Parts: sequence; structure tokens; C-alpha cells
Amino acid sequence: MNDRPRSWATVAVIVAMACVYAPRALAQDHAVAGRNTTCVVSAKNALTCAGSSVGKGATIVPPNTPVVPTGMDVASAVALSIFTNYVCAINSDSAVWCWSSDGISQPFRIQTPTTPGLPLLHAKSLAVGTAIVPGSWDACALLPASFGIGCWQFEAHGVTAVNLTEIKDVTGAVLYGFEQVSVGYGFGCAVRGADKAVVCWGLNDAGQLGRGIVTQGNAMLPAFVVPGVKATMVSVGYNHACALSEDGRVLCWGADEYGQLGNGQSNLATNFPFPSPQAVKGISNATNVSAGYMFSCAALADASVKCWGQNEHQKLGSPKASKLTFSSTPLSVNLGPGKPLNYVVVSAGRDHACASGPYGGLHLPPGNVTPSGLFVKCWGSNASGQIIH
Repeated sequence: MNDRPRSWATVAVIVAMACVYAPRALAQDHAVAGRNTTCVVSAKNALTCAGSSVGKGATIVPPNTPVVPTGMDVASAVALSIFTNYVCAINSDSAVWCWSSDGISQPFRIQTPTTPGLPLLHAKSLAVGTAIVPGSWDACALLPASFGIGCWQFEAHGVTAVNLTEIKDVTGAVLYGFEQVSVGYGFGCAVRGADKAVVCWGLNDAGQLGRGIVTQGNAMLPAFVVPGVKATMVSVGYNHACALSEDGRVLCWGADEYGQLGNGQSNLATNFPFPSPQAVKGISNATNVSAGYMFSCAALADASVKCWGQNEHQKLGSPKASKLTFSSTPLSVNLGPGKPLNYVVVSAGRDHACASGPYGGLHLPPGNVTPSGLFVKCWGSNASGQIIH
């Protein structure tokens, strides 16, 4: 696949992301879409993955077939995140494990920076991104007790130690009290528990920090509060971010060349960003949101799913988008015939997306039901067998 480089960046890379936040009512059951990979985490059964980064080493795995990664206690994995070719999970012992199709083909346990051999324990949730400049990070996790955020960069393929760095504000104070974190291409955002404020840090060359301004430079800190946003979750994509407002609206900011902000506009010719939060048109009852590679998706209270932005590989999943290159307004995903029921989490990846829910609907073929009873529906590219059948 050939990716279009960012015209405002000095570095062009092929990326994909999927950091999905599952509401507490879901327990841990949900599916996550990444770059040519889909993984399912369940409170009842082992974590499974299909596609290119399945964590099975040199083992040949049939396409479209979920398998359990090798060498990791995944009996009851409690968190999962995918970006580019990296997959990271927190297992039932609260240890962080990661793997990829690019040099680290089997899960390795992330170690603390101070005590070699000691695993990074008690992380509450995690998010995988891409480190693109010195000082940026590949991944972040909510730390125990204080719920501060610790971020690290994978030092080299096969190296399990991390350089842990905490998120700080403009005064240099370490920030605490977060309930969810999301990391993407050179920037990240988190939701603060007490006041539901969204805090972002990292690259801002496309307005992806939501500060109302575009700034150049590679400084990862300090972190800034996104003005006027109170959210229950935030999702960071390639060059934009979306937050689920407390009132059910979806607010997005950053680059909008393919309409990935859902505000009815696009700037394919100029790449002009929107550095302030934009309300996604026609959505007032969202329950979950996911920002992917130049597109976004939301699950709604009526169990339907809508996507907007770039439509490469038909990743918007809508019959109305079959001949479109993009849509700057949300389009309904075709979930099949019958009444959709309980698709409560959606995950936007690089070239595909997945919706999942614990009870399913009337229209799903039997192969889409995981051993735990989770129903999964994916659409878009199946280049590496990542669509679960």
C-alpha cells in the first residue's frame, strides 16, 4: 500500500492506529482494529489476534483466523492497544506485554526502567502510538494509585527495558488523576477523572492538541488542556483526535484533509487543519468513538455505527460511500440485514474497522461470534487476513 505523506511534516511514515476505550459496562470484552491486525480481548477467554501481528513468532497462521499469542499469560487480558505493527496488552497479572510483526514477533514483557527484570506492573490501561522524534514515546499507560501517566519508547527490537517519562504541565508539575489515555502519531491525549477535561501533548503541526493554534517543533511537553471540552473518553488518530462529550456529541480537532473531523468540511487540496474542537454533524447520542488513519467512527446509543473521513479500501463501511474517496459527514455502516443489537464499541484502524458487542444481533454469521460470546463485525481491507470470519 502507498500512503500519502503529510505535507506539513518532515517525516512521512506508514501508520495505523487503534486505541479503543471500552466503557466499564462492557467489562473487558471488545475488538480492536490496527494496521492489518484485529485482536479481541475478553474477560472470559484468552486474547486472540488475526492478521499480521498475532504474536506467534514464525508460526504460519491461516488468514482470518484468531489465534492466541505465544508465551504470554493472556487468560484474562484486561486492556489492549494497537498502532502501526505494535500490539500491547495488560494481562491478568497487570503486567504489560508487547509484540509486533516488525522484529518482535512474540510477546515480550515490558520492564521497569529502574529494576532490570522487574515487569511494569499495575498499569490501569495503556495506549500504543508511534515515536517519530527524539523524546517522543511509543506507548503510555495509566500508572497505579495516583493515576498519573507514564510513557516510554521501545529502545530497540527485542529490548524489553523502557525509559519511563511522566506527563507534566507548563509549570513542570506531574499530572495525575486520569481515567483514560490515547496515543497516536507523535501526540497523545488523556481524560482527567475529576473534571472530565481533555489534556493533550506532543506534535501540534496540524492543530492536533486542540489549543486553537497550530505550532511547529518537536517538543513533547508540556501538556495542555483542550479548551471547552468535557469528555468521557478521547481517541487519538494519525493527525487528529476525537472526544466523546458528556452530552453524547463527538468533538474532533486537527487535520481535516479527508473530512475526518466530520464537520462537513474537508481540505484535501490545502491540508488546512482545524485546531479547535469541531462538532461532528448529526451525532448527539454517541456512546463510543475511535479516531483512525484519516477517518473516524462512532457507536451510537441505538447500536448503529457511523464513520466519516477517508474511504480507502471502503473502510467507511457504508453503501453510500462505495464510489466516494471520502465523506466529511458521518455515514451509516452496513452491519448487515436485520436489527443491529448491542454494537457498543467501535475501533478504527489503518484500513479497516470493527464493531463489537457482548450480545450481538440478528444478522451475524456464526463465524463472527468469539468463544466468549462477543459479536464482532469488521469491514475494509483484508490484506493480511485481519477480518475475522
